Amino acid sequence: MADPIIEKIAQDVLAIIQTATITNGYNANYTVERRNQRADAEKDNHVIIHQMYVDSLQDNAGDDVVGGRTYRQTFWLHTYVVESEGSSTPIDNRINIARSDIEKVMLSDPQFLDSARLTPSGTVIDTRIMPPETWDDPRYEGITVVVEVQYRTAYEDPFKER
Repeated sequence: MADPIIEKIAQDVLAIIQTATITNGYNANYTVERRNQRADAEKDNHVIIHQMYVDSLQDNAGDDVVGGRTYRQTFWLHTYVVESEGSSTPIDNRINIARSDIEKVMLSDPQFLDSARLTPSGTVIDTRIMPPETWDDPRYEGITVVVEVQYRTAYEDPFKER
């Protein structure tokens, strides 16, 4: 069975973040996953991808084109930074570095970012980095990088590119 365009975009997001490695000029090697259940033990520099509900833009004048439907999908990239007794770097600094690395990698892929460019998953119209969300769990610290992707599918079929 074929994946819908939104699933292909989610796979693209995962693949893009997996390129954030020290070898590629980032400050850490990030472990990235999408998962189907919550787990307790997180690892340092661990990114969990969650999706928000898809927002169809079909009611907004001018967003649809003949034969196509436009959607907005928000991805929450939960980035864990685990305190380390051996680290002399303040946790706030480590969170800022992780946030900047994830934003940088999401902005670094021109194939994914460029307006109306055909990506492996279909037509991504726009990608925006939204304000991050900070969080402080008694067990973990980190930041959520929020990425909004606007994309287009065939009007009658969300499995087809437009």
